Amino acid sequence: MANIGRGLMTIAGAVLGFWPGAATAQPFPGGLPACLAGLDVCNADLAARTTSLAACTAALNANSTSLATCRTSLEACGADLATCSTGLNTCDADLATCASTLNACDTSLTTCTADLSTCQAAPAAAASQFPASGQTTCWDSSGAVVDCNSTGQDGDVQAGAALSYTDNGDGTITDDTTKLMWEKKSADGSIHDVGLVYSWAQAFGHVAALNLMGFGGHSDWRLPNVRELQSIVDYGQHLAPTVSAAFNNNCGPGATPTILTGSCTAAPSINSSYWTSTTVARAPGAALAVIFWDGLVTEVSKGLTGSRYVRAVRGGS
Repeated sequence: MANIGRGLMTIAGAVLGFWPGAATAQPFPGGLPACLAGLDVCNADLAARTTSLAACTAALNANSTSLATCRTSLEACGADLATCSTGLNTCDADLATCASTLNACDTSLTTCTADLSTCQAAPAAAASQFPASGQTTCWDSSGAVVDCNSTGQDGDVQAGAALSYTDNGDGTITDDTTKLMWEKKSADGSIHDVGLVYSWAQAFGHVAALNLMGFGGHSDWRLPNVRELQSIVDYGQHLAPTVSAAFNNNCGPGATPTILTGSCTAAPSINSSYWTSTTVARAPGAALAVIFWDGLVTEVSKGLTGSRYVRAVRGGS
């Protein structure tokens, strides 16, 4: 045991360099203090590196989180970009449609402008004009036909809108100038027969019957006033009746047209006049009537039974 103790001491002394008689060479320069100091430095460096490693790890983790966030943001941005691209395509399509609509609008505006210019340059609408008399011939004081040029006669001036009528194909005729719609007269024994005559009161009864039956699809027929009835006189006609062909066709002797196949006007004599709704102001027991023999206006007693013809009218302004 004593030998073992001495051996350990010898080893320790050798290691620590202070055993008496030991060699002066040192296995650790500076000895144990230097070794411990180096170990402290190493430990401090290790601690610093450990701290740096922890910081690096934390930074790496933070960068990883940032990278994940960035990746999520990038994916969201990609989705937004896709949505934006779709919206842009839709916008482009809408823009194309808008451009097309704008072009169509421009075209319509151009057409409208042209129509407006034409309308502004055109004379007053026919509906606002007074009908012409229809007369285009001129005569001197002895009744001889003369050149109308510079005479100032009706046939020279020809004031008003030209007489123009449209057969509506339903038993009615529309005056293209006044826009009045007239009842056609037939020769078939119907309610429209040209040969039927009435007193003034009975004339209103005829109009009421037309309204009751809804003639021509209308129920606002009335007896014309004297100016309205005179508006269909054609003062250029040399032979009775003094009306345009629209009011007198396919109605000669022996013909029996309906209001759909012909048009009649009674004018065999000076007494063949048509009632108006206009009363003679100075003689209220009489009403004015238009004679389609020559277009004159005459006075007829309202109580004269079965004496005059009737042609109903509707419309006007």
